[in-house]
Amino acid sequence: MTFFTFGAYILYWNYRNWATYKRATGDKVIPLLRTLFPVIFLYPLLKRVDNGLRARNLACGFSPVLLTIGVLITMLLACSPVWIEPGMRSPDWLKDVPAKEANYRLLKVYGVMYFVWALQLWLMALVQRAMNFHEADAEGVGNHRLTLANWLWILPGIFIFTVCLLAWILASLPCAVL
Repeated sequence: MTFFTFGAYILYWNYRNWATYKRATGDKVIPLLRTLFPVIFLYPLLKRVDNGLRARNLACGFSPVLLTIGVLITMLLACSPVWIEPGMRSPDWLKDVPAKEANYRLLKVYGVMYFVWALQLWLMALVQRAMNFHEADAEGVGNHRLTLANWLWILPGIFIFTVCLLAWILASLPCAVL
């Protein structure tokens, strides 16, 4: 979901985790507020989940601090690829660059960004695993199928990825001279 929504699903995911936590514990938290500021509220969520597991003598094998740091670092890195290719700040950074060099630069940016996104997804999967464990649903049975709403989120992402891939392929082909 996160991949095909270009990260937008994380906001909904964060909201659902806080809403589920509130329902399960009765704590007076405002899920929407905590969703809008994930940088501030991710650690408290993970710490509460960890405390809840420890109170029941259960262990999920994660560190709330390290997991929060990892998620926040990957979120920051994913926000802007400028750190990969500093020239990207300029709107014409590829203007006078030969096609092969431009393709190389774009592939480098996309390759590194996909790695960062994959790392972020892995970390978020660890968070989800801890949440499932906390909710006595270690296998994630409660959320293992894609719903119509999920598909409505996914389809625009598939379309955008397909168009981008086709554009990249077509741009890589040599031009035919008539």
